[in-house]
Amino acid sequence: MRLRRRRVDTEIEKKILTGLIVSSEYGKSVLPLIDLNFFQLDFVKPVIGWIKGYYDRYLEAPKENIQYLFDIEKGSLGPEDTDLIRDFLSGLSSQFEREGVFNGKILYDKTIEYFTERHLVHTANTILVAVGAGKLPLAQKTVQNYKQIASKMSGWVDPFSEKMIENVYETKFQKSEDEEGQDFLFRFPGKIGRLLGGFERGWLVGFLGPMKRGKTWILQEVSLQSIVAKLNVVFISIEMSEEGTASRTYKRVAAYPKDEGEVDYPIFVCLRGMNNSCQLPFREEQSCTYCRNHPEHYKEFVPWVGFEKVVKRKLPLRELKEKVSSFTATFGGQYRLKSYPAYTATLQQIERDLDNLEYTEDFVPDVIVIDYADIIAPEDTRLDSRGRLDDIWKKLKGLAQKKHALVVTASQSNRVSIKKRTVEDVDTSDDIRKLAHVDAMFSLNQTPVEKDLGVLRVGVVAHRWKEFSKKAEVALLQKLSDGQVLLDSEYVGYGFLKKEEREEKADDAIGV
Repeated sequence: MRLRRRRVDTEIEKKILTGLIVSSEYGKSVLPLIDLNFFQLDFVKPVIGWIKGYYDRYLEAPKENIQYLFDIEKGSLGPEDTDLIRDFLSGLSSQFEREGVFNGKILYDKTIEYFTERHLVHTANTILVAVGAGKLPLAQKTVQNYKQIASKMSGWVDPFSEKMIENVYETKFQKSEDEEGQDFLFRFPGKIGRLLGGFERGWLVGFLGPMKRGKTWILQEVSLQSIVAKLNVVFISIEMSEEGTASRTYKRVAAYPKDEGEVDYPIFVCLRGMNNSCQLPFREEQSCTYCRNHPEHYKEFVPWVGFEKVVKRKLPLRELKEKVSSFTATFGGQYRLKSYPAYTATLQQIERDLDNLEYTEDFVPDVIVIDYADIIAPEDTRLDSRGRLDDIWKKLKGLAQKKHALVVTASQSNRVSIKKRTVEDVDTSDDIRKLAHVDAMFSLNQTPVEKDLGVLRVGVVAHRWKEFSKKAEVALLQKLSDGQVLLDSEYVGYGFLKKEEREEKADDAIGV
C-alpha cells in the first residue's frame, strides 16, 4: 500500500505560531498537545522551542518579547530560517498585537482539527514503515502513543481534575465584573452597563421591543461599543442598505447634526430641584445634579430630563473623514458590514458569507450583530411560522458557540406591547421559546412622553447568567437625529411620567 502525501495549507501553522506568541490562554491550552512532527514549516519549530521555554519560565505568552528571543537565538539558525522568521515577525498583524481582539477559541478548534489530521498522517506513515521493516513493537508503541495524544485532543474534560478546578477558580471565582482582565468581551458604559452586565463569547443576546422603538439604533450602538473595546465586529442588516447603515454609523461617530445652529440636547437633572421641593443645603441650582455625583447622597437624586443648548454645524466631507479616521485610529476595532434584501437571507447563507470573510480577509469576528433575527429567511419552509422562528433562534445560539463569538440581535414584540409602559417576557411575538435559547434578552420601552424627551428605557426580560429584577430599568438619553443613542444613562423605577405623577412616586424613583 502506498500513501500519497496530501498537500496541506501551511497558513494554519503560521496562525498557530501567532496564537502562541500573542495569547497566554491559547498557549497554555495548545503547548501540551504539540508534537513538532505535526509541522511542515521548518522555521516554525525553533520558534516554538523559544516560546515553550518562555512559558515554562514566565507562565505567559511572550508577545512583544518574541523579538528579544529572536535576537538572542538567531545566531544558532541557518540563513534561510533566519530570514523566514524575521519576515514572519515583521509581518505580524497589528490586530494580533492588541490584547482583547484575539479569538483564541476559534483558532483552538482549528488547531485541534489540524493536529488531529497531522497526527493521523504521521501515525499511519510510522506504522506502515515499522510493519514493512518487521518492527512490530515499534508499530504497537506508535498506536499507544496515538491513543494518548488523541485523548488529550478529544474535547472531553474531567471536571474533578486539579487542572480544571484551578482553571475555573482563576477565570470564574477570582474575578469580579469590574476587575481588569474580566472574561466578558465588552460592557456598556455607565448605569446601563451595570444593569445589563458584560457580554461574553458564545452568548446569544436579544433586544425585544415594539416596532419603531429603535432596535436598529441600539444594535448599531452595540457595534460601536464593541469597536471601542477593540473588537472585530460584523454588522448584518436584513432590512437596511449598506449606505443607510453606514450613514447612521457616521452620524454616531462624528455627531453629524440634522440641523445647524442651537440644538436641544437632553441631560439628567433632579426633579426635586426642578419643582423646588429640595431642601438640602448643598443644592446648587434648578438643574442641580449634586446628589447624582456624590454616592453618599445618590438616593436623594430623582432623575428627570432637562435640556441644554448645543451649537452644531454640518461638517464638510474632509472633516467627516477626519473624524471617522480619528475614531478608527483611536480605538482600532475593525468593522465589516453586509446588507441583504429583507426576508431573503437564510442563516446558512449568512454563515457561508462569514466563512468567506475569514477566508478572503482573514477577518474573524468577536461580535456578530444581526438586524434582526425575526426576518431571517427560513431554511425549512415546511415549518409553520412559530416553528421557523424557534429554528432560527436555536441556530443563532449554535452560531455563537461555533464561532466563539457574541451574537446580538433583536426581536419585535407583539401588538399588545405597543401601548404597554414596559415590555415583558409574555410579549414575545409568535414564539416565546426564543427566550429559552438566549443568554440574555433586554426590553426597549418608551412612552409618548419619553419619546418627546429623548428617552429610551431598557430593562431585563431574561438572563441566564446574572441575577436581575424585572422592575429595574435604566433610561438612556438620546438625540437620534444626530445619531446619538447613548448620551447618558440613569436608573429609573417608574419611567418618566408626567410631572404630577412623578412627584407621587418620587421616593421610589430609583428602583434599585
